[in-house]
Amino acid sequence: MTAEVKTFAYDVNAAYLAPLIKDTATEMAYGAMIKMDGVQSVKFTPTYTEKELKGDGRVIDNMAKLASVEVSAEQAQLNLKQVAAMFGHTLDSISGLMEIFAEDMPFPFGLWFMTKYTEVQKGFMHTRLFNMKATKWETTDATDEYMKVNFTAKGTGTKNFVKMVNGEKVHPVGDKIILPGPTAIEIPDVWPAYGAWPPTP
Repeated sequence: MTAEVKTFAYDVNAAYLAPLIKDTATEMAYGAMIKMDGVQSVKFTPTYTEKELKGDGRVIDNMAKLASVEVSAEQAQLNLKQVAAMFGHTLDSISGLMEIFAEDMPFPFGLWFMTKYTEVQKGFMHTRLFNMKATKWETTDATDEYMKVNFTAKGTGTKNFVKMVNGEKVHPVGDKIILPGPTAIEIPDVWPAYGAWPPTP
């Protein structure tokens, strides 16, 4: 069957993150996946750096290179387990108290979100980002309004893990795939191995 490479997308269906616990030249491993409750939107923004070569009073050539990927998300619910995992805060599993210290530093994590699509064979579009670090989170409380939760994270290529592409070593940033109805799956509890599609528990 020919792979799907384009689609109309509608309705972000779910989003999860998992702490990055191993990043070696040959292996990446993640901890247990944490559901981002009540996800309403996920914005995906690649950022490129550009250089121009000038000579003879004109631009002779230009070069662009992926610098990072920024993701911002809006949620309807606040999940302290998610916030603690992203920002390195301390969460007491018994009392539920999350303590925030000046020395806390964001932990690297993998991010995975899934969007429904609306072709004849309905399915899901999956997006994975392998090495993210949170840069901001905020909550907004207002009279007679539901609380709003927002977070922003920035991702780069893997630190150590490499893949050979056209004879060169490259550092994966993430991947996307469109899975039609018969193979559309829910996100499993365990992050699959790099390159494993469809994901399996």
